[in-house]
Amino acid sequence: MTTSLPGLSDFLKQTKQQFLQDLEAKNADKWTVVMGNEAGDLDTLASSLAYSYLATNLQKDSTVALVQTRRADFYLRPENLYALSLANLDPAQADILCIDDISASHPLNTSLSKFVLVDHNTLEEAFVGTGKVVGIIDHHADDGNHLDAPFRDIEPAGSCTSLVARHFQNEWTPEAGVSKDVATLLLTGVTIDTGGLKDDDLVKPVDQNSARFLYLNSTVDDGGSFQGEDSLKSLAKSLSEKKKDIGDLSTRDLLRRDYKDAEYGGLQVGLSTVPMGLEA
Repeated sequence: MTTSLPGLSDFLKQTKQQFLQDLEAKNADKWTVVMGNEAGDLDTLASSLAYSYLATNLQKDSTVALVQTRRADFYLRPENLYALSLANLDPAQADILCIDDISASHPLNTSLSKFVLVDHNTLEEAFVGTGKVVGIIDHHADDGNHLDAPFRDIEPAGSCTSLVARHFQNEWTPEAGVSKDVATLLLTGVTIDTGGLKDDDLVKPVDQNSARFLYLNSTVDDGGSFQGEDSLKSLAKSLSEKKKDIGDLSTRDLLRRDYKDAEYGGLQVGLSTVPMGLEA
């Protein structure tokens, strides 16, 4: 018998509302908070939103995705907005729990008890306190932290979304009733990070396998069989065009749209990636 699960947007709205209510009532200990990295690219966004849906509905672990991008800054990444629209999410991101939705009266390092990290593998300093990392899914180099986490799925892959899809694939059966919007969102992450499976230096078997699985369970599927990069060509082109559509962004916006900072030997270092060439 096929289970009827909520759509992705409805799920995110409901979990956001319930989590904030529980946080206000100092009853948030039952929640697992899944977070991507602070840069907030499509891979990190899709991984966290999809993980929360799949963990809650397939593994019965109440999980909310906390996005470290302020709602007012979503416009900095047009490719993210496009991917969210493909997954039928609210254009105003009202269904997403953003970092600025959490009141300053609830310190991030003491109000949250359990974390799952996606697309990074070290809990950021602002969250270090009474909470514990209970899981990691990441495709970056292993920092060697949180070694006691119940699961640490850290391995090279073109996209973290590929690893998230694999993590749930055994439970993600046709009978489970998972919304196609979830597969669509994850597929945008695989597609943008691997150039539509065309980047041979990045693509791993897990990307190929996850892309096939996600495509056949998504709204992108045109009813035919999965033909690898040919099936993703149109989606890859659209995402690439959106990512490059930065003509209206100021210099400040360009620098902060993909900004990461870190500390090395007491020195605070910031790195920003801008998707445009330098003209002589």
